[in-house]
Amino acid sequence: MLTSALIAVSVAAQIPPKAIEREYWFEQGDVPADVVRARKGGVVGFEIQVGETGKPTSCRVTATSGFPSLDEATCAAVMSRANFEPARNEQGGPVLGAYRSKVTWQPPIIDKKVHEGPTLLVTRLTLNPDGTLVECGTEGDDPDPVTSRDCERILKGEKGPYLKEMAAGYSTFRIASARTPPMYQPRPALKSWGDRLAYRSEVEVMNTEKVTFSCFTSQSDGRADVLGSACADQAKASKSDIRRAHVGIRFLTEFAIFAVKR
Repeated sequence: MLTSALIAVSVAAQIPPKAIEREYWFEQGDVPADVVRARKGGVVGFEIQVGETGKPTSCRVTATSGFPSLDEATCAAVMSRANFEPARNEQGGPVLGAYRSKVTWQPPIIDKKVHEGPTLLVTRLTLNPDGTLVECGTEGDDPDPVTSRDCERILKGEKGPYLKEMAAGYSTFRIASARTPPMYQPRPALKSWGDRLAYRSEVEVMNTEKVTFSCFTSQSDGRADVLGSACADQAKASKSDIRRAHVGIRFLTEFAIFAVKR
């Protein structure tokens, strides 16, 4: 969300430039990653030199937000999107003109789960060579306890046939998921247990203005098809959605199956 105050500067014997569709000049996605991570906003004052065609020819910051990157992003947005009716002289002809304004960038609206740290959840199954269950448990961050019945359910689900097939060569399987909110570094936890048989990563993109999400698979290998999908709306993430998404407002979720050889 952003609000603005406009101050048109007139030059003697001129009608000053008039902004066209100024509400479309700035987008929340313009906010640089360092400002997003700081969860801050800021007010940027700027002056635009407007040519005779109504296009900006230059932009300079007249009042800083305190974030150099946000100041630069403001002028970059102006030079990319601003359009004017040019200034006019006394005879009504177009002339060079100056336009001053300021824009208030509000802190991004971020869902509360952004503030949660990375999480790792692991379900561990030990199988006999014939695929029957020996033992099961959970590992990771505050794992909920699981029972043998829970693990039998896994073996009867979409992963079951694959795990039973691989049980001839592997004894212990770990089905892992790691979720990394924005502003955190992905942890290397998913590289820890034996052979990686299947892997898929999903990226959930949050639109900070509407607080909505779209999701897409960014990488997969091995038997990723047996991992299922946590994205309820993968089909809704178009290439344009991904291009518009700000790099600082993404959730990374990784899924994998690891196994220890017999």
